[in-house]
Amino acid sequence: MALQASSVAFRIPIVSLLLVVPGLTASARVADTWDAEYQAGWSAYRQGRFAEAEKRLIAAESIASSRPGEASSLATTLDRLAWVRLALGKEAAAIDAARRSLEIRERRTDRNDAELRESLNTNACILDALGKYAEAKPYYERLLKSAESAKGANDPSIARTLDNLATVNHLLKKEAEAEALYLRALAIREKEGDPGRIAPTLHNLGVLRLDQGRFDEARVLFERALQAKTKIHGDRHPEVARTLEALGSARLGAGEHREASELFDRAIAIFERTLGPDHPHVGRSHAEAAKAAKALGRQDDEDRHAERAETIRTKHAQGGKP
Repeated sequence: MALQASSVAFRIPIVSLLLVVPGLTASARVADTWDAEYQAGWSAYRQGRFAEAEKRLIAAESIASSRPGEASSLATTLDRLAWVRLALGKEAAAIDAARRSLEIRERRTDRNDAELRESLNTNACILDALGKYAEAKPYYERLLKSAESAKGANDPSIARTLDNLATVNHLLKKEAEAEALYLRALAIREKEGDPGRIAPTLHNLGVLRLDQGRFDEARVLFERALQAKTKIHGDRHPEVARTLEALGSARLGAGEHREASELFDRAIAIFERTLGPDHPHVGRSHAEAAKAAKALGRQDDEDRHAERAETIRTKHAQGGKP
C-alpha cells in the first residue's frame, strides 16, 4: 500500500539533532586554541545560537586544517559543523561538511570505527532530515552493519538506527523491510523498559499499521505509545497530541467515529495551547476532525473544522509563520 500523505505527517521525526549526535572523540593532542573554538562552537549550537556556532566551528576547522596529523579533530569539527549548517538552513553546505568528515575518516590508515560511525550517522540523519530518503538509506545500512559487528545484533545502542532505517524504508514504500526493522527495534526497546525510548518505536510502527489498513493493531500500538508519552511528558505535551491524533485516525479507520472525534478535539486543544492556534499541526488535526464529523453526519462541525484547516494551510502556503 502506498504511504498516505495524512499518516506520513503522524510519524515522529526520527532526527533529534541534540540526541543523535555522538560525544566528542577528537584527539587529546589538539592544542588549546582548537579546543577552545570547538567547545565554544558546540556549546553555542546546544544553546540554539547557530550563527555564533558556525563562526566558532569555522575557526576550529581552520586551525585543525593547518596542523598535520590532526585529521581526527578536523573530521570531528566538520561533523559538528554539518549539524550547525543544517540548523541554519544551509542544506548544501551541511551535506558537504558531513561528506568531507566521512571522507577524512575513511582515508585514515588507523581508522577508528567508532568515529566512522559518527560520520555515517551524521550523513544519514542530515539527508533524512532533508527528505533525501533514498540517499540516506545506504548510510543507515552501513551504520547498522558496523554497529552490529562491533556490539552485536541485539545491543540496545543499535535500536535508534533500526528505527531510523525502518522509517526511511517506510517512506520509500518498502513496507516489508520497514516492518522487520521496527519489530527488531521494538524487541530491543521492550527489554530496556524505558518509556522514553519505546514510545517513538511504538508510534512509528503504529503509523505503518495505519497505512496498511490494520486499524486494530495500530490502535493498540498508539495506545501503548500514548501511555508511555503521558508517563514522560504529562498529558498536555505536543508529543502526546501527536499520538492522540494518530490514534484518532486509527479509530476513524475502524469505524469508531465518535471516539475518533473526541481524540481529534483533544489533540487540537493541546496543539493550540502549546504550539499556537495557527500551527500546521493544528490545521492537520482540524482536517482529520472534519472527516470524523462528516462520518457522524455533523455538517456544522465538518464545515468548521474544514474551514480552519484550509485557513491554516493557506496561511502557511503563503509564507505565514506558526
